[in-house]
Amino acid sequence: MNPPVSTQAVLFDVARRTGLVPTGDNANMDPDKAYELLGFMDDRLREAWETHDLVETQFIEQRAFAPDFDPNVCYPLGGIVWDPCSQQYYQALAQTTGGPLTNEAIWQTTTSVSPRWIPWWQDGKTPIGTCYGAWTKNPYEDSSRIRVQFFVSARGLEFTATSEVTIIWLVFRIPYPGIGRSDWDPSITYNRGDTAIDGMDSYISAIDANLAKQPSVSPDQWTLFRIPYPFSRFVTQAAFADSLVVEGQNEKAPGELGKAYQYLQQAIDAQDLQQGQLETWQGYSALA
Repeated sequence: MNPPVSTQAVLFDVARRTGLVPTGDNANMDPDKAYELLGFMDDRLREAWETHDLVETQFIEQRAFAPDFDPNVCYPLGGIVWDPCSQQYYQALAQTTGGPLTNEAIWQTTTSVSPRWIPWWQDGKTPIGTCYGAWTKNPYEDSSRIRVQFFVSARGLEFTATSEVTIIWLVFRIPYPGIGRSDWDPSITYNRGDTAIDGMDSYISAIDANLAKQPSVSPDQWTLFRIPYPFSRFVTQAAFADSLVVEGQNEKAPGELGKAYQYLQQAIDAQDLQQGQLETWQGYSALA
């Protein structure tokens, strides 16, 4: 598997195809032109991301139906938490802050968790974009796994009406993160999901009210995003084709765009060859 590609590397490649010669600090590419090309790149990468499944965009994770125990949180009487270490749920016997969970005067184990649902976005967890399936055990490691049905809602994946499972394994595609179109500005307040460019790369804000935290040196506030290698050739070629339309070269653009889709199909074919087999997933997409 090849490493992902920086935003600047693809941007400069697109720019060179349009006749510009960017070097160092963009050289002869003005900010308006960079913004235009980054917009093409962002739109085309979103298209590929949301219509084709590659291993670079997929995750498999175990999820519980209650938040992980946090010793700094004040839990009410009856509050339920999940302990990843012991793989058990615990219910508070009194309002409490801290642990340990083995303190039987304050915490008791429980298997009664309701409602059973998994949020699309959950603090400390990988966000879910499209869920391909849910299982009782890791479907890649345990042959005794059983597939579990669920419903989708605006808040997430709903299991209450479909199963009595207590934990779940999910195979899913993460939401499209997004390419930054403008340089990070310390005077702007960013919210979770907002994007910005810092140096050669795009970053996604991981929090709300994100002010004056430089992305490249603030990993708790910003998440680095690079273009997955299998998508990079398609994005470069498709963004170039889009730039031809803007420049009035409408006769040339379709042929160049056709090359882009050929590159994308080649990336899909290469993955299928490595996997050795194809499996059809039943997909469920986020509604919010």
